[in-house]
Amino acid sequence: MCTKNETFYVHFKSTDAIVNASDQQFTYHLGSVYDNCPQLQRFGDAGYAFVRVNYFATDQDWNNSKHTVCIHMSNAMPNSLESRPLVNGAYRNFASTNIIGYVPTNETNMKYADNSFENSMVKCSNPFSGETMLRFTYDTGDEVQFTGKTWLLSLAITFADDKTDYQTNKLKSAPFDGLR
Repeated sequence: MCTKNETFYVHFKSTDAIVNASDQQFTYHLGSVYDNCPQLQRFGDAGYAFVRVNYFATDQDWNNSKHTVCIHMSNAMPNSLESRPLVNGAYRNFASTNIIGYVPTNETNMKYADNSFENSMVKCSNPFSGETMLRFTYDTGDEVQFTGKTWLLSLAITFADDKTDYQTNKLKSAPFDGLR
């Protein structure tokens, strides 16, 4: 059986956020899949999707000591981890993350940096189910301050049209056709 994916492109503008918390966190209400594209309705009960950052642009002046911007999305990311500083009493320094992509700042003092960005798909909970918050940090963990600046972000959100039963989020069993 051939697997066919459906990809939807969602474009965010900083100026369109319904909540803009001090130019650090931007909230959007994507509504329900039933409010949007007719093709999207097939995935109304999908528990997850795959998200990829297609494009990012801003008129922000980057702090020259910062190398990379991390784009965070509030949706759960079940298959993503990131390292964190080890704190007293902790026995591990990896935790679940909600980073969906990286954007270089083109900082000139770096020994090596890729001036382009090629982000991969990240598995996340279905973003077409209410509010989604976007947040931007530098690779150091500091929040990016967009005070008086704007940005544009384009995401590709892909649903796998496979044998997954989106009601239960389990694989449907195929009929047994004997050993081959």
